[in-house]
Amino acid sequence: MSDFVKLMAVALPLQFALFFLIYRFTRLRGKQVTLLVISLSLAAYVPFGIIFWESLDQFAYRLAFFVTFPYVFGIITSHWEAAEARGEKRDGSFFHWAPMTMFFFFVGIATVDAIIISLADKGMSGEFAARFLPKPRSEAKVVSYFPGNVSHDFQEKEEQFNAHLAQLERQAKLGWHIRKGWLGRPVAGEPMTFKLVVEGPDGRRVTGATVEGKFLRPGNHRLDTPFTLQPDGEGGYITDLALPAPGRWDVVITIVRGDDRYELKASTSVNEPGKSSN
Repeated sequence: MSDFVKLMAVALPLQFALFFLIYRFTRLRGKQVTLLVISLSLAAYVPFGIIFWESLDQFAYRLAFFVTFPYVFGIITSHWEAAEARGEKRDGSFFHWAPMTMFFFFVGIATVDAIIISLADKGMSGEFAARFLPKPRSEAKVVSYFPGNVSHDFQEKEEQFNAHLAQLERQAKLGWHIRKGWLGRPVAGEPMTFKLVVEGPDGRRVTGATVEGKFLRPGNHRLDTPFTLQPDGEGGYITDLALPAPGRWDVVITIVRGDDRYELKASTSVNEPGKSSN
């Protein structure tokens, strides 16, 4: 259950109880009670939301629900009061189509938003996929996860791109040739040796460098696996590591020796346990 659903499951019944008690045991009208409950709810949630800040969008939509829920009750009680002013009986008027349409409209929005936010924040669980999605034709596993925030700082991105182009030009002048890969068949959850060899333009191996990198899982950065390669005594660099999931992985590697820096990107495939490689 997402944090949003847990919060609403506690906060909305409390708002309902507060509204009912104030409306029942005071002489305040429905609109007045609505304003009071909204004010108390915001006074309680705003400091909490600021202290435990997650993001502006989450803060905003929770705030909207805390305002909307009492507002719907205000519409219902105002309908009661208008009926009483006309001398009509109030029996059954709670279910008048106008306020109930608004009530179920906002309940529907809350449900859809809760599902979307939960999927974006924590991904789609295997149980959810098995229950609501068609069975996949292959044995592939699908991961649904939003890995991070989207940056809109285009000026900073331009500076980074220019720096990247300059870095590519510098490393092209080095003339280094990189050979890298697994020394066996990589299987998810099982340690395997990864080796990298750096050769200069004269064919000699480049030694004395610091080699670091990270295996990146597309769509789920929680599985990203950093690593550091150690000299193997033969002019190469190796490490043993186990990637936690089968499928496609990207890898970024940085090689630094003195003032020289070389960066590269590649991709690899990891097999499922007990499956033979294609």
